[in-house]
Amino acid sequence: MASLDDVNVEDLIARYSPVEGELEEVTSEFYKELFNLFPNINTLFKNVEVEQQKAKMASGLRLIMSTLHKSDDLVSALKEMSKRNEGYGATADLYPPVAETLIDIMQVIGEDDWTNAMSRAWDTVFNVRAEVMLSAYQEDITESDANSDRAPPLYGLKSNIQHEHITI
Repeated sequence: MASLDDVNVEDLIARYSPVEGELEEVTSEFYKELFNLFPNINTLFKNVEVEQQKAKMASGLRLIMSTLHKSDDLVSALKEMSKRNEGYGATADLYPPVAETLIDIMQVIGEDDWTNAMSRAWDTVFNVRAEVMLSAYQEDITESDANSDRAPPLYGLKSNIQHEHITI
């Protein structure tokens, strides 16, 4: 399980500021690179206004940064985000390429202020994010199954991640 215990949150916040000032560029470059490296992801965005999605991505990054010290708020916000991602058709296998691409773009934009430790810290943050969000998918499947005689929809998830096991 991913844990933010291994992340120096204060350092992460301090070194994030150069990237935060360039979120428009980060999100633009992120989506260009993501669609270039993983063309199959384009289908998730066929009915989505890309400019709005860039704004949502920037907002999501700000939210993560502002709630790193407030685990309950972070978990609640991520679970809410997961509902939108699930609605777009995002599956567990898409989380790693998204995280890797975003970290690579932040590293390029952060230039001299970026370190290998920052990449590792962001990798941990995005792993925690994925675990929380995917656990919300699992909760939706469980609730759907409990409230229906039909089998729940399949999301391609093989995870039984429980929120209680995630240390934030």
